[in-house]
Amino acid sequence: MSPEGEFILVYRHPDSGKLIVKKAADSDLLALKLIAEEMVPEMAAKTGEVSLGVIGQVINEGVRNGILLKPQARIRRPPSETFAREKGIDNDFLVSDFFTLPWHITQKCDLHCCHCYDRSDRTPLPLKKGLKVLDDLQSFCRSHFVRGQVSFSGGNLLLYPGFMDLYEAAVERGLQVAILGNPTDRKTLAEMIAIKPPVIGLKDNLFNIIKKERALPLFGGCAGYGCGAAFNFLSLLPDGEVHACRKLPSLLGNIFTTSLQDIYDSDFAERYRQGSTACRGCEIRLVCGGCPWFWS
Repeated sequence: MSPEGEFILVYRHPDSGKLIVKKAADSDLLALKLIAEEMVPEMAAKTGEVSLGVIGQVINEGVRNGILLKPQARIRRPPSETFAREKGIDNDFLVSDFFTLPWHITQKCDLHCCHCYDRSDRTPLPLKKGLKVLDDLQSFCRSHFVRGQVSFSGGNLLLYPGFMDLYEAAVERGLQVAILGNPTDRKTLAEMIAIKPPVIGLKDNLFNIIKKERALPLFGGCAGYGCGAAFNFLSLLPDGEVHACRKLPSLLGNIFTTSLQDIYDSDFAERYRQGSTACRGCEIRLVCGGCPWFWS
């Protein structure tokens, strides 16, 4: 403690090894308190009368600053010839530190796009079951030591009457949020941004073919780690059906009757994690993974 009564932190950053000397912020002290007292995030949020997302931000900031140590992510590809590491490609592509749930919360849509891959009529999503899905996702991500993200989609997700409730509930649980929807008005966008701005990014794995030909740096595509089907994402439909990927029929189970953990650990999911057989032997297999739908 300094003469002014302030707490001073002195430590080496676990990644850089750099010696850090800094005044302890309130968030630093809270992060240390959570670990020292073995307080679960839910209890901390209840005690502090804040959302679980706020506690998650404190923990994540503590990890980034090197104050807290994060266990290794448990979403990783096992060593095998299927995903053998190629020369010059980072081995980090074998491990994912986040998990995404692309969630088609409604089939209703006000457009008629010729490229639409699903116009089936499905049972609407009950809001209460939707909230339980978020709890299931949060529990799954915590047990695997990964960040969680919900990518809301449809149909037109904005036609689902409980969309804003689900969006806000996801943020309150500390989940990242993204949207894949139709054009809307400024008021609706402002309402979402006021809760939390959605994630924006580039997604298509197949850009890597062009990047490779032009000797440009490769990237992880739609999942960040090659084809992420049943690896670091699972797709969820309004009626609870869970698929390895929304772009092709790949039913694995129903989240209303089976936990996300059990679906992820199933033999069917493991088959999809092996990826497209047409891509085996490709020199950018690890970073791209190909696309089972494209090669089927």
